[in-house]
Amino acid sequence: MSINQLREVAVIVNGGSGCLFQSFDDTSTYVLTATHNITDLVNEKPEIIRFFTEDGAPTEVDISPDGYEIGINYFPHPEMDVCIIKLPKIDGLPFVTRIDNLEINSDGFTLMGYPGVRREGNDNKAQWLRPDENVSILHTISRSMREARIPDTPKFGEVVGHSGGCILKYENGNIMIAGIQNRVVEADEEQLGRVEFTIMSAFDEIVESYKETLLPLFPSYLRDFSFFKDKTFTLNVGPLDEESVVLMRKCLRDMTDEIIGSETTPYGIRSFFKERILVSGQGHEVLQGSKIWKAWLEFLTILNIIRPISWTDENLTSVFNRFRLLYSDITGDWTEELQNLVYSDYRGLPIGGTVIVGTPNKPNYRYEIEKGKIPKITRATEKILMKTDDGINFPFDSYRFVHIDYFTDKSLKDKLQEYEEIVDENELVRKLKEQFDELFRI
Repeated sequence: MSINQLREVAVIVNGGSGCLFQSFDDTSTYVLTATHNITDLVNEKPEIIRFFTEDGAPTEVDISPDGYEIGINYFPHPEMDVCIIKLPKIDGLPFVTRIDNLEINSDGFTLMGYPGVRREGNDNKAQWLRPDENVSILHTISRSMREARIPDTPKFGEVVGHSGGCILKYENGNIMIAGIQNRVVEADEEQLGRVEFTIMSAFDEIVESYKETLLPLFPSYLRDFSFFKDKTFTLNVGPLDEESVVLMRKCLRDMTDEIIGSETTPYGIRSFFKERILVSGQGHEVLQGSKIWKAWLEFLTILNIIRPISWTDENLTSVFNRFRLLYSDITGDWTEELQNLVYSDYRGLPIGGTVIVGTPNKPNYRYEIEKGKIPKITRATEKILMKTDDGINFPFDSYRFVHIDYFTDKSLKDKLQEYEEIVDENELVRKLKEQFDELFRI
C-alpha cells in the first residue's frame, strides 16, 4: 500500500480532516468530513487543503471555499456529526470506492488525518499528516456508527483532532473507504487507541436529504460505460503485427458506442443483479471497481455485434439467462477459481449454457473448460450451497466455461491472417459477426 496514494484524497478541513470523493457529479468534488469541523469555525477563514505528490514530495493546494452555505455547498446530516462539502470538480483525483459490508472486510485499514498534536508550532502543513495503519473495524455502537482499533495503543493526545479523518484501504489497485472518524474514545480503565467513526450509509442519508443538489456517492464511472471505451479490446501484439490490428481495435471500440448510448449502465447492472454477477467469494466492493465494467462493456459489445438489440433491463435479463458473465478480481489464473465457480449463481441458466469468466489478467494457458471436462478433485462439493435450478447437480457437467479473453483477444489474434487484408469497416464487421456467432454457438 502507498500512503502517498491515500494522501491524495485525505484533506485538511479547518481544524480537522476529511476525504475527497468523486461521485456521480462530474462538475463537483465532494468532501466527506465531520460537521463539527465546520461548526467549530468561529471568525476564521474556511480552510481546505489537499496534497499531491510531485517530484517525490507532497505539494500543497488550497481548495478552500469562500464560506459554507447550507444547501449550497455545505450539507450537514440532521442528526449525526458528518457532512458533505461540495467543491468545484478537482481533475485527476484517484477514484474512491466504498466498503459497506464491514463484517467480512474489517482489517487492514489506515486512518488518514491531520491531528492537532502535529500542527502545534509547525507551519509545514505537509508534516501534519498522521497515517495510522492496520486499523481494525470493531462492533456497531449505534445506527451508522462503529468503533475501530488503532494498533500500538496511541495516547489520546496523539490522535485527538483527527476528526473527519478517512478510514481507507488500498487493495487490488483501488482506494476504498469505510467511513469518517468522529471522535476518540477516552476511558481511564480501557485500552487506548479506540476511535468511533461514521459509516457510508450516513452520507447516503445526506444525499437523500438534498437529492436535488447532491448525486449518489458512487464513483462517476458507474454512471455510464464511456469511461471504459478506450480500455477495451486492447489486442496487444508485437510491433510486427500492430498494423494488422489497428483497424480491428478501432472498429471494436467504435462499436462500444452502441452500449454507451443505451439505457444500460454499470450502476443499473450493479443495482439489478447485485452479487449474482460475481464469482462466489468475491466481496460486494468489486461491483464498484472499474475492471469488472470493462469486461461487461466488451461482453455486451460482442453480443451486440452478433445480434443488435435495444439494451433494456428486460433484454439484459434474457441475455443473462443464456450467457452468464461472472467476474473475479483474482490476481492469479482464472482456473484457481474453480471451487468458487462451483458455488456461484447459475439460477435461470439452462443446461448447455455458456459461462464467461472475467478476471483482471489473461489466462496462463487454458481459455476454455468444456462441459463435463472438469477435474474430479473439485467434485467434493456441498450441494446445499449451490445456486442452481432443479436437475443441475454439478455446474461443470452442465455448462461450458470460457474466459472472456478468449472472445476479446485470443480468438481474434489467432485468426489475424484472415483480417490482415480487410480495409473496409463494413466487411470487417461482417467478418467479426461471423466469428463471434460461431464462437458462441460452439
